[in-house]
Amino acid sequence: MAGRGRGTSSYRHAHQDIRAFAAISREEGTEARRLAFFEAHRGRVLERLRETRAYLAAIDAKIAYYRAVSGERGGAQPGGRAAAGGRAAHH
Repeated sequence: MAGRGRGTSSYRHAHQDIRAFAAISREEGTEARRLAFFEAHRGRVLERLRETRAYLAAIDAKIAYYRAVSGERGGAQPGGRAAAGGRAAHH
C-alpha cells in the first residue's frame, strides 16, 4: 500500500512543524500564519487517517478471508474483543 515506511518521515515532519510553529508563536500578530499552520496540519492528519482506515479495511478483509477458509465463526472483533462463543486471536 502507498505510504508504507513513512513513520520516520512523518515523525521528522512533525518535529519540523513543531519548531516552525514555535517560531511564529513567539511573534505577535501572527494569528493568520498560526491558523494556516493548523489548517495545513489538519489536512495532513486527515490524510494519515484515510491511510490508516485503508490499512484497517485491508486487515479486516484478510481476517474475513481467513475466517471463511478456516470455517471459524466469531473470533476476534475489532478492538481485540472476543465475540460470544469465540476467542480473541493472540499473534
